[in-house]
Order: sequence, then C-alpha cells, then structure tokens
Amino acid sequence: MDLDRPDSKPAPPAAKPSWNTRAVVLFVVILTLLMGIGLASSLYRPAPPSGLPSDPSVVAALELLGGSIEVEAGDLRFASSTGESRGVPNFADSARARRLTEAAFRLEQGRAKHRFDPRFDCLLGHVALASDRLELAERRYRAALSLTPRYGEARLGLGVALARQAATDGERASERALRLQAIAQFAAVEEHDPFYRPALYDRVLLLLDVGRMAEARRLAEHYASLEPGSAWTASLRRRLEQVSI
Repeated sequence: MDLDRPDSKPAPPAAKPSWNTRAVVLFVVILTLLMGIGLASSLYRPAPPSGLPSDPSVVAALELLGGSIEVEAGDLRFASSTGESRGVPNFADSARARRLTEAAFRLEQGRAKHRFDPRFDCLLGHVALASDRLELAERRYRAALSLTPRYGEARLGLGVALARQAATDGERASERALRLQAIAQFAAVEEHDPFYRPALYDRVLLLLDVGRMAEARRLAEHYASLEPGSAWTASLRRRLEQVSI
C-alpha cells in the first residue's frame, strides 16, 4: 500500500479533552479547602462554658438564695459556680421552697433571652436539684449538655441527680443502673476541669457502692495525690477502710 499516493486521506485530528484544565484545578483547590475545614472542625475543641451568665436575672435569683445554691447531696460532693455546697440550707424550710421557685422563675426569664447559653439550663438544674425535683434536674442538665457536652459543672450535677434518684428508687436493678449512669457522668468530667475533683470524689464513692473495689482504690489514690492531707481525702480513706472490714 502506497502512503504517498495523492488520493490518500489524512489522519483525523486527535479528539480534544472534554474537560477544562482550569476547572479541574479549581475543583481540586475547593476540595482541598473543604477537607482542611473538615479536619480543623474535627480537631477544634472549644473551651467549655464556665462561671455565671452576666444577666440581671442571675443576680436576682442568687440574691433570693442568699448568694449560693445549697444542695443536700448526702455523702456526695456537690459544687457549682456559686461555690461548694455545704448541704445545709441557709434559710428556714418554710421559706426555702418559695425562694427556690422564685429563683427558678428569674432564671427562666434570663434563659428566654439567652437560649443558647447552657449555663442557664445548668443553673436551673441546680435549683431543681435543691428542690428535690430530681427528674426535672436531670432534664435541665441534659439540655445543657446537649449544647456543650464538655460542660463539667453540668456533668457533676447530672451525676448527683442520678445518684439521688438511685437512693430513692425501690428496685435493686434500677438503683444499680442509675448509679452506673452517674459514674459515667462523673468519669466524663475532664481532669483540667474545675469540677473534676468533686466528680472524682463522687465517682469513688459510687464505685464502692456498686462493688468495683479495685477501680475505687486506684482512683482514691489518685485523688489523694491531688489533695494530700485534705478532709475529702481523709473521708475517702475512712470509706475504704469501712468496706475492707
């Protein structure tokens, strides 16, 4: 076959790519940016809320309660942004219920203005806990944690509320389940959190209650290393000695 014949047809031109080089480069750049944003979002851990909201409703509520929220927590430690609870109401029982109700009303007013501030739900949980409205307290704390899962103060409050429910429940299996839930809440409080030590103390007590002795002893030693010589450390040692007898 003679390729030099004048009637030979030239080869058809190569087909041009259907894609545009600039479009592909732009797509790769956008994809890289989106991956970077996703990675940054997964690594970014905003600091949990702390302290009290700056709102007149909070000031009014605390004035009604004498400046702090006192909770009867039994053997457990309870603390809030208003301070460590002594478990002893600072006003007569006849006035206590009324003041707690009024304080809750004031806090609800503040919450209506700041719906995405979990500190209001946490404070309302404290007031419900102080009022012995344990299921309401649980709902309030869970509402706060749905907004900010790393909220140590709300974790501590929820753990105390669950432990209190266990103490009032009549069924043995249900009591244990509630205590285990409370232990999980205490364990979720991060070590650098200001409410870590009360949560650790309560966790040790409940571990003793459910019979997890080795874990309780190990964590009690850790607590003692954080607060050597403190009254709380001495209290844990007495409890450990009692269950060892």
